[in-house]
Amino acid sequence: MRFAVAAPCYIDFYRQAIELERLGFDGVWLFDSPMVHSDVYAALALIAVNTERIRIAPGVAVARNRIAPVTAHSIATINQLAPGRVALGFSTGNTARRAMGMPPVGLREFRDEAITIRALLRGENAPYREGERESIVRLVHQHHGFIRLEPRIPLIMGATAPKSLAIAGEVGDGLITSGASPEILKSWVEIARAAIPPERRSAPFHIAAMVGVYVTASGETADSPGPREALGPWIIAHLRLRLDTFKGPADAMDPVLAEFAREVAKLPAPKHLRLYENYQIGIGENFRRFVTPEAINATCLCGPPDFVAAGIRKVFAAGADEVILRPHADGRTLTNYRRFVETVMRPMRGS
Repeated sequence: MRFAVAAPCYIDFYRQAIELERLGFDGVWLFDSPMVHSDVYAALALIAVNTERIRIAPGVAVARNRIAPVTAHSIATINQLAPGRVALGFSTGNTARRAMGMPPVGLREFRDEAITIRALLRGENAPYREGERESIVRLVHQHHGFIRLEPRIPLIMGATAPKSLAIAGEVGDGLITSGASPEILKSWVEIARAAIPPERRSAPFHIAAMVGVYVTASGETADSPGPREALGPWIIAHLRLRLDTFKGPADAMDPVLAEFAREVAKLPAPKHLRLYENYQIGIGENFRRFVTPEAINATCLCGPPDFVAAGIRKVFAAGADEVILRPHADGRTLTNYRRFVETVMRPMRGS
């Protein structure tokens, strides 16, 4: 029963990671959004040298933002600092791409990059393409202290749609995805596992499920300032994603998304430069009204310890090996994490 935290990538997040490790968390996943947050590998390096046990990973690195050989090289360098405590989350990109005014990477390129990264992390020759030119690449100095490939670095693929879930099963060592709905999570896990090649079906396939969690204090509800401030950035991020991926006519939007779309339409062009202000760290005043109890209850586990624990048990029962708590406000507010540990995590572990 593993628990981790996902957070915006601050260069000084190692200070929080030290405390998270002391509290008993098993992992830290830092968002890789270069136009929005600090450099993820610099932050992971600092966490690596300031902690002893906790697993560290980008959550998630994004295809094309760095070429695949560089992504493999970067995480292998972190593994030199924290051998056996490193994983690579990898996906097509949402915020990291859209904050540059670009769409997520297509599935073909996503699969090709993942194949390259997987081979390199296993010390093998790997295919590499730039435009029409193809080559073979290899991490040359594998035993001279520059990088470390042992213990193996698992490639945990981010996915939610059927085709990307199948790629995660085919190429990856695991899946990182949303755990907001245990029923949907279970179906996603089944799709990914069904795509695992026969020769790898006996190997571990790690399922990491991200869930927005807030344990209310006495007298608090989803409408109290604490939950609204803590979970609000995630609610707004969820609405951004819904709007970015909406494919129907505008009149088919539900009322909340339609109202959010109207607010986004008021932003000056280019809109993507404003839309990702405060991403996962705060709530812009123009979007604050969208952080409602209904939105919190629909997308997060917010309530007293018994309620949160029951919800998390359902996520584990749906196939998760690890529950990743989505950020509380800017991801550096430890009060909520301490309450979670004391009232939910330790009792669930029987400690």
